Amino acid sequence: MSGLGLALGGGGSRGSYQIGAWRAFRELGLSFQAVVGTSIGAVNAALMIGSDYERAVSMWENLKLEQCLAFSQDLELKSADLLNIKNANMLGREVLLQKGLDTQPLRDLLSQYVSEAAIRQSSARYGLMTATLPDLNARPYWIDGIPPGQLIDFIMASAHLPGLKPVKIGERRF
Repeated sequence: MSGLGLALGGGGSRGSYQIGAWRAFRELGLSFQAVVGTSIGAVNAALMIGSDYERAVSMWENLKLEQCLAFSQDLELKSADLLNIKNANMLGREVLLQKGLDTQPLRDLLSQYVSEAAIRQSSARYGLMTATLPDLNARPYWIDGIPPGQLIDFIMASAHLPGLKPVKIGERRF
């Protein structure tokens, strides 16, 4: 089929469902001229355009918290669910002391799994949404508007949430 586009939304747990949808699309033989996303959807859109389904599944099946966030000290979570109220004091302290949670492990993980070269060479277009700080203005980017070597920066900007360290690209903060 030609002329199909796919938009993937944000919301952490939706990411694993999107990989399941990707499997169904593959089984149906569907392909897309463009895949766009925001937040976790931007991550999965990059994986989809890069066309390495098995590696994406492996990443999702083996994903651990420490592959996404680094903490300044050995913190013992009171709940396996990071956002559970039982972890509020620990998270609040970390956000205040470190001026946001450190997402360097996620950046490193994406650098292993997202192929900027494959995305740039793909016949399908890749796009993502960001929100600039402090005004939270939505700003879309297509791959051809992202400088070479900065794709992971822009994916990280799309995936930014309050409480995480801001992402800075040039003079813009996300």
